[in-house]
Amino acid sequence: MARTLLCFLRRRAVAPVFPVLYLASSILVLAALLWFAFAITLVGLLTGDPLARSLAKGFTIYLGLGTWSLILALALIATIVTGPTSLAASAALAALCSVFALFCTTEVLNNRLGPSWLVLPAIISPAAVGLLVSGALFPRLAYIFSAPRHLWICAGAVVVLSALIMPYWIAGRRANAEATARLDLLKAQTPAAAHR
Repeated sequence: MARTLLCFLRRRAVAPVFPVLYLASSILVLAALLWFAFAITLVGLLTGDPLARSLAKGFTIYLGLGTWSLILALALIATIVTGPTSLAASAALAALCSVFALFCTTEVLNNRLGPSWLVLPAIISPAAVGLLVSGALFPRLAYIFSAPRHLWICAGAVVVLSALIMPYWIAGRRANAEATARLDLLKAQTPAAAHR
């Protein structure tokens, strides 16, 4: 069913017609603005007091999800117009790994449990995938970004960069669990000492 619908849409849009390019251009500009705001709030997690970091964490997650949603919409348009279904599949893989890494990064940086370079994979990933997807839609960008093959390479790089964050996230979860266990033990010992 989905394959039939995709074939029908491709026949209706053999070449990128102007309304589709206008829609793709609008999505690309909006994604760039969201990405810029996302990068600023993510860097804001490196500074400030705990309250400011908590606020920046919420805004970062929402802006990151919005940026990746627009990039996936752009990849869907590129798949319908240009043809290769691997374009949307590789963009979806990169988005899935990067969003998971984004949640881990914001938690690690909010609790000051990792180095500051952890912001780089989260900032670079949507920009790289967005540029490669736009290369499939806009012929002038295709000279720089050859979309299908390079997008799979980029998706693999996003997966590797996302995996770099995992040790810090696991160590942070372990440290939080140990701190919670010590606090529970202290609470359990306090009433016993008060009754003596």
